[in-house]
Amino acid sequence: MASFSWISKKIGLEFSTTAGFDFNTSNNATGYQSGDEFHIDTTIAEHLPLFGHGIIGVGANAFYWKQFTADSGSGAKLGSFETEMIGIGPVLSYISPPICGHTLVAEVKWLPQTDTRYTLKGDYVWFKVGFAI
Repeated sequence: MASFSWISKKIGLEFSTTAGFDFNTSNNATGYQSGDEFHIDTTIAEHLPLFGHGIIGVGANAFYWKQFTADSGSGAKLGSFETEMIGIGPVLSYISPPICGHTLVAEVKWLPQTDTRYTLKGDYVWFKVGFAI
């Protein structure tokens, strides 16, 4: 996995991306091995002061996920399922001003899948919260 993130101190524009590969091993109990996967996730957002109450970020997030080797093994009775997914949606974040010397960071993403292949179509909703000490 590799990540890159850049944010402008002058205008608050953020560009972040994370890409990675997942290499799966065989499940001996089921005789099934899922294929290996590539995924990339990118966010572009603008961060603005929130009237002295922290910083709010508003932007868009997109992802691409591709299984690049087939499922295999005696348990793979339904086929190879080389899954592919694409999605795009909004992202909203918040960074609090220091509270007793600590900072609260929260983010919510809604990622509706816009295209799928060999998988169920749906939406992902992510909520992350952190407290820097």
